Order: sequence, then structure tokens, then C-alpha cells
Amino acid sequence: MIWGMAEFYEALRQALPQYGITPINEGNYAIARDVYFTNPEYFMLFGQVADDERILTTVRMLPEGFDIARKFFAGLCENGKAIAVIDLLMGYPNENEMWIGLFLVHGDFHGKGVGAAVFNGTARAARMVGLDSIHLGIFDTNKRALHFWQKMGFTYERTKGDFLVYQRSVHETL
Repeated sequence: MIWGMAEFYEALRQALPQYGITPINEGNYAIARDVYFTNPEYFMLFGQVADDERILTTVRMLPEGFDIARKFFAGLCENGKAIAVIDLLMGYPNENEMWIGLFLVHGDFHGKGVGAAVFNGTARAARMVGLDSIHLGIFDTNKRALHFWQKMGFTYERTKGDFLVYQRSVHETL
């Protein structure tokens, strides 16, 4: 492994200097509330509601056998307010890759370039620490997400269970 979590966190801070980055855990999960609560349509896609239990589920969710020390769940803040949350699995599905488990932008910031800025900064940070690619899963009913991730340069890789897996090299620039 050529990177560690501390190195990635520092690279992300360098790549996104306009945002405060706060790791989210069970003790401070309320940071994510506004972001979750302003995205009810996302949760309705799955018959869920945006609530504290949903945030805690994200904090705890891991693939079988995955080391929680390689999970990075954080709030990106502007003027003390979370405007996005991102859940990353470092070294997954393979050592030099990253998986985006969740990426939500506060509803007040939809369509304002925040999602693209946060993703592009995340891709730069991944490249800085030597990762090669980023993967994510999207339910085919989530048309808004499909459109966004395709715009970010992701391409279809395969179908896995109930969702479509997309990937993108961190070396691509948009």
C-alpha cells in the first residue's frame, strides 16, 4: 500500500481548501442531518426516510470483511454548515482503488457546482495518494445520480445485484 488514511485526509484537505472536512462517526453524526434531510427524494427511491438511523447506518455500513479503519465518512462544510457528505472505502474493491458508498449534496446546493467540485477534489486527492480508479454503485431508478456520474466521466462496468457499477480512472480530467 502506498497511501494511508492520514495521507488521504491531508490530500483531500489540499484538494478542497474551500471546505472544512469533518470525519463523521457515531459521536458526531448530527453533522450530516441537514444534508440527509434536504434529500428526501433520494431516500424515497429505496422506500426509506432520511433520519438519524439512516445516518448511523451509513456510519456503520461496510462490506463483509472490510476494515473500518479504511472507511472515510465525512461532512464537507462551508461557514460551519455541512453542504455535502461523502462515504469512501479506501482500497476497495482492490488495493489501489476507492469505492464511493454515498455522496450527497445539501438540497440548497443542488445544481450549483458543489457536487462537481467535491467529486473533482476527491479524485485529485485519490490521485495524489496513488490510487488508480474510483468505483460506485447506482440503482438504475436513480436517474439523477446516473446523469451526474456520467457527466463526471464514469462509465458502466457491470451489474452487481440490484445496482449498476460504474468506474472512472483518477487520471482522467474533465
